[in-house]
Amino acid sequence: MLFHGTAYAMILYIGSPWTLDRLLAALVRLRDHGGLTILLSEQHARLALEFAARAVILDHGRIVYE
Repeated sequence: MLFHGTAYAMILYIGSPWTLDRLLAALVRLRDHGGLTILLSEQHARLALEFAARAVILDHGRIVYE
């Protein structure tokens, strides 16, 4: 397994749709083949919900969807 037992954090600024598409493709590969849990914070809820197997949506720090 890739990075077994280690937590990594990554903060990215995505400036273009092309970059976002490439990042999501890489995350899909990691999710499907890397054996990793991915915590995704994304402002485009529809895009995030298509990617995620499970989602929690917060509004001002309160869970509004789980």
